[in-house]
Amino acid sequence: MAIYFRRWGKDLTWLQVHDKLYQWVRVAASREPSPWEAAFDSQSVEIATMICTDVGFDAGKKIHGRKGFITVDLLGLVLRVLVTSARVPEPAGGKRARSARFIR
Repeated sequence: MAIYFRRWGKDLTWLQVHDKLYQWVRVAASREPSPWEAAFDSQSVEIATMICTDVGFDAGKKIHGRKGFITVDLLGLVLRVLVTSARVPEPAGGKRARSARFIR
């Protein structure tokens, strides 16, 4: 069973399923299928260095760890989630999260 989940992540099946369900929920709420506006936020989380190799230092928040970027529409539905090293600045992470081709 785990093979399917991994394969669907690589061939973007999960992204297609997410996007279709997302559009159905918006239409059911009497909205357009695609949002006009979205909100973006990031959060740095401290993590031990040995846990993951993708760890960095966020100088603004003085945290050694990882940073999560999330984009939601105005209904609160998740558009994209991206987890990176904490050293990625917010503007660059926002651009990468907006164009992310997968969901983690």
